[in-house]
Amino acid sequence: MNKRNSSIELLKIFAIFIILISHLIPYYLDNISIVTYNYATTDPYVFTLICFRYLGHLGNAIFIACSAYFMCHSEKSYWKKALLLLFETEIISWTLTIINVCTTKVPLSTLDILNSVFPISFGQYWFIGSFIIYLLFTPLWNKLIHKLPKKKAIIVVSISAVVSFIIVMIINFTTNVNASFAVSDNIAFNIFGYYMNCVFNGFVFLVVGSIIYLLKTYKKEWMENTKLNVIVCVSSFILLYVCLIAYNAIALNVPAINNRMLAFDYFLNPFMLLFAISLVNIANKKVINVKFVNFLSSLSLFIYVMTENTFMHKAVYDPLFSYFYNFTPIYFTPLLTLLFSVMFFVGGVIASTAYKYIIDKPILCRIFK
Repeated sequence: MNKRNSSIELLKIFAIFIILISHLIPYYLDNISIVTYNYATTDPYVFTLICFRYLGHLGNAIFIACSAYFMCHSEKSYWKKALLLLFETEIISWTLTIINVCTTKVPLSTLDILNSVFPISFGQYWFIGSFIIYLLFTPLWNKLIHKLPKKKAIIVVSISAVVSFIIVMIINFTTNVNASFAVSDNIAFNIFGYYMNCVFNGFVFLVVGSIIYLLKTYKKEWMENTKLNVIVCVSSFILLYVCLIAYNAIALNVPAINNRMLAFDYFLNPFMLLFAISLVNIANKKVINVKFVNFLSSLSLFIYVMTENTFMHKAVYDPLFSYFYNFTPIYFTPLLTLLFSVMFFVGGVIASTAYKYIIDKPILCRIFK
């Protein structure tokens, strides 16, 4: 059970890469237009970028499914792991901020500085904040679910999942934000909204883990049926984008929902969740141990933190995208996004490797061992 399966670790790498794709789509396609991707479109290239945007939460679903697959039976404490993740995130963000101050003239606002110095506290990384909450409450939540009889456990988890998804849909269809409680221009209110968002998503992570636990415990034959999982994996991925195409066609003719193309972009989306769980089941059937894959997987969260940093956006992404995207034909934009994703992923691997061997392994890992 504790032996690392490189097939699962490979999925984590894949998850981080497609999350990176979603973060690197341009928000301007010429010198004037700002693209929000919330609006239905007849432009096939803009629609392709909307599809790329959905890869972010699809990657989140895969990453959570990979983690929950092995943690859903555990009742041990993960507070040291949570604290280590907190310190790792802070140190990476501080390092990048220092590099920005020392080597560039890119101006940073007060909020940018606060985001960089206190990245978890001020909402720089919602996923990390939610994952820390997930780690802290996993033992308590798992004990609760494990003690419940089968029928009651199914009811509790089902109601939690359905209500959570309904809440997200209400937020996405009634506000101008995407699955977030931060809906004000007031910084203090937005910080409060960020914490609410982290708590909510942390709870949903726990629910996803419980779904996997119930399937592994009571429907083991489904989880181990390779043919079934391949069918579910392929069909759920296809249906996710078929539904997106259908919604776009409908939204073009219904003004009330025309600006809600990202309403279903959430990792609890049934199609995303089915895709992620079935993909993990398929990977788990092939148990291999490849040290290089395991090493890359250990860098996955570092890569996410480094590539989604405020400094990276201000000093690297914005000038680079402004130069290329403003002078590149629209039909090259999806390909350019993929090329940038590969480039920054490789750069993230190199930088994360340096961090791991200079700071993380010799210092932090020893402290939290």
